[in-house]
Amino acid sequence: MIGKVKSISKFGLFVLFSDTKTGLLRWSNIPRRQSKYKVGDLIGVEILKVREDGKYELKFIEKDFEESFGHFLGEATERLKSLKTKNELLKRL
Repeated sequence: MIGKVKSISKFGLFVLFSDTKTGLLRWSNIPRRQSKYKVGDLIGVEILKVREDGKYELKFIEKDFEESFGHFLGEATERLKSLKTKNELLKRL
């Protein structure tokens, strides 16, 4: 699945992989040859484990999602922003 880097810590990357779910992709699970990531980057992940406390541990999947889906996600994000703005305007009527 596609995830979006939400934040970076000394443990690894916290990746948002659904509207409300965030998991940790540990540095040890990211191949050394991978480029550095920044907040907002798209990354391929898979759920490795769901811990007893409900936290998700993620596994890295090597795929260039930015190249494959970046344009689509950008358009979808802009469309959602536009719809939210229109919705707010309609609520004021």
